[in-house]
Amino acid sequence: MAKCRNSASTSVSSKSSMTSTKRVKLAEKVKAGGVKQSKPTSGKKKKTAKTDAKKPKKPPTAFFYFLEDFRKEFQEQNPDVRSMRDIGKACGEKWKIMTYEFTLWFEIVFSSLVWEVRHSNSGVWHDS
Repeated sequence: MAKCRNSASTSVSSKSSMTSTKRVKLAEKVKAGGVKQSKPTSGKKKKTAKTDAKKPKKPPTAFFYFLEDFRKEFQEQNPDVRSMRDIGKACGEKWKIMTYEFTLWFEIVFSSLVWEVRHSNSGVWHDS
């Protein structure tokens, strides 16, 4: 009969169960560079790029203008639905099935706002 290696009594693996010879061999491997040790964290955070306070924010996309209108209509028709998740799902589904002609109005609003921002603050904000 073969012994099971995964029994609870034989699967104890802690530092106290490691023999001294194994510890010495592991220390030699670490010194030789064969085993990587995790570096302790110094607690320093990476610096983030500073944002310009004068720089205007990008205008919302056409979808967000549609969402604003749709949310009002949806809440009037469905006053019992209060979850933003459900409203967002319904809005996304409607946006996907809308025709190009209907979405074009929201695209025009978006592009006109982008034009205004670019020409009022030349060189400050560019679409990336």
